[in-house]
Formats: sequence, structure tokens, C-alpha cells
Amino acid sequence: MNTKPRKILLIEDDASLADLYRTSLESVGYEVRVKYSGERVIDEAIKYEPDLILLDVMLPGMNGISVLRELKRNKDTKGRLVYMLSVLEQEAVSKQALELGADGYWVKSHTTPGSLVTKIQEVLGA
Repeated sequence: MNTKPRKILLIEDDASLADLYRTSLESVGYEVRVKYSGERVIDEAIKYEPDLILLDVMLPGMNGISVLRELKRNKDTKGRLVYMLSVLEQEAVSKQALELGADGYWVKSHTTPGSLVTKIQEVLGA
């Protein structure tokens, strides 16, 4: 049986962290595309059709909350799974993200690359 790899769109401005996450996810068979800013994420999400979007809250230019708002407003992306990743462990920020339609909010200091893989496997049923 030939199954296509599940696709993840990772929006993370820290290149070394993005590389760690990407490498960990690819090592278990996910296809990962990385963007380093919030600009043009909607276009990328429409073209790439990811199964999951991992979205950093603090990004240069358009921040993750604004990107999330746009993803959930757009008819082509509103149904996509979106999990926020942040260094911010602030309840107000996580509450806002969840109210805007994020499917979850993971704090980076509690999320190693290995635990991120496990969480994503649980979410995507892999």
C-alpha cells in the first residue's frame, strides 16, 4: 500500500529550532515545509495543503495570532488543523489563540523535538 506522507507546514522564525523540528518530523516520515515569517502563509497553506500547521506566536512582521485569524477567515484554510507553538506561557495568549480557532497551544520550553513528534502523531493518528 503506497500512502503519501502527511504534510506539515511549520512557521517558525528561529532557523535552528525550525531545523530541529523539521529533522525530527521528517525522520518519522512527515513531509515538512518551513516558513520563517507570517507573510504569505495563507498562500502557502492553500498551495501546499498541509494536514497540520504549526504556527509560532512571535514572528517578524505578521505575528502568529494575526496569521491564525487570517487562516480561520479564509474559506480554503479555515478547516486546517493549527497548533500554536510559543515561548509565551501566558494564559491570555493561549486563550486568545484557542478562541480564534487554534486546535492547541504548545509551549516550546515544555516541547522537545521528540515530544513534538509524539504529540503530532497523536493529533494526526499516525
